[in-house]
Amino acid sequence: MNRIKTEKDKFNFTPAYGENKFLNIKIDGVWIDEKFNKLYPNNFIEGTIPTLSYKLQTEIEEKIVWKRFLPAENTVTICPILMCPDDCDFECSLIVAEIENSKTQIRWNRIGLDKSETYKIK
Repeated sequence: MNRIKTEKDKFNFTPAYGENKFLNIKIDGVWIDEKFNKLYPNNFIEGTIPTLSYKLQTEIEEKIVWKRFLPAENTVTICPILMCPDDCDFECSLIVAEIENSKTQIRWNRIGLDKSETYKIK
């Protein structure tokens, strides 16, 4: 089983909104974006930030993340987990996870790049 924790991290640049620190996720001691970038290189994953770290551009997107990040017992959701820090929305690079709550554990079954061609919030 993997160990997941949060820790304060710093951007390598100063984002437009001025904040230089954010709450990031580490899996087994490695930042989540770096871990996924090694698994899936050349997909613009490195430098993405957790969707739970900042207020997203729209309230609808924020509600989607908080509702899907911890699904109801015995359900599976597709949740945006990493986003581009430039705009903090679902339109740019977006990494999603299939999250399953089996009542006794939370599993991230699959992780991938959202390649939706249309931008519709549901």
